[in-house]
Amino acid sequence: MPSIVLASASSARRSLLDRLGLNFAVDPANIDESRNSNETPKQLAARLALQKAQCVANRQPATSLIIGSDQVAEIDGDVLGKPGSRENAIAQLSR
Repeated sequence: MPSIVLASASSARRSLLDRLGLNFAVDPANIDESRNSNETPKQLAARLALQKAQCVANRQPATSLIIGSDQVAEIDGDVLGKPGSRENAIAQLSR
């Protein structure tokens, strides 16, 4: 059975895999998560997930199962970035 590697430092994603009872390693991908011009939120999330998996796959054995994922919050087509502060989080949630 191949080893499972989570290409993320997300505690929420680690928790999901823990709840499944899986043995896995964590190897966070450090990629530029900037949005490309004219990229939809769905395209952004898909691209980032793929780039994370590819980045980590280059460091892991070829038999490893790499899990790359990303999520993008959007409202009316506008991407909501990480709030960075309590005030910004409240403003995003209020929107």
